[in-house]
Amino acid sequence: MEVNAGQYDRYDRSGPRVFVGEWATREGFPTTNFNAALGDAAWMTGMERNSDLVIMSCYAPLFVNVNPGGMQWKSDLIGYDALNSFGSPSYYAQKMFGTHIGDSVIKITAENIPTQLQKLTAKDSAAGAHPKTADALFFVATRDSRKKLVYLKIVNTQSVGQAVTIDLAGAGKTSRNGIEWVLKANGPEETNSITEPQKLIPVESPVKGLGKTFTRTFPAYSITVLQIGFQ
Repeated sequence: MEVNAGQYDRYDRSGPRVFVGEWATREGFPTTNFNAALGDAAWMTGMERNSDLVIMSCYAPLFVNVNPGGMQWKSDLIGYDALNSFGSPSYYAQKMFGTHIGDSVIKITAENIPTQLQKLTAKDSAAGAHPKTADALFFVATRDSRKKLVYLKIVNTQSVGQAVTIDLAGAGKTSRNGIEWVLKANGPEETNSITEPQKLIPVESPVKGLGKTFTRTFPAYSITVLQIGFQ
């Protein structure tokens, strides 16, 4: 998903609109792990950035019975048994994206984006595929004109934090304080489970020191939504 996150950037705008049906990053058991959540979030930055073209999407598979013999597909979004249920890291990534979105997309220009080599699956390796170079930091920003908020989403797929300088050119007067929601893990294979349903969940924190131009470090293996007010 990370390799293809910019797929819709190059689509013909004079053609038909796009419904992305049954998409997912398939990694983890019985629900997705954090590496899958990073891939899903990277892909969602591309869909959101191109929301003039991508008008709908549908994630699958959705539910899995985690009891022995109850599973049909691996790497589902939500796990359950007879008494309990839990959301995977990918579930929380989708929730973060879906609940923090504006009414227009802000164009972003970026420099010096870190890169990574594509992680090949066993199927890719068996077919003789060679890893491609892909971005390792993904982003999208939207503006809520009614609430006067900017939502900046940053996905850091690397094992080290990334310091990013952000210049809100043309945003008008911006607030010095904001809010961020961060979903992160110590390693890409970490996940939630029926016994640890909230091991990896978004954490909301106040943010200070914002402005027209500021620098923030986005943690290793993290998905961040940064909310900034403007006038």
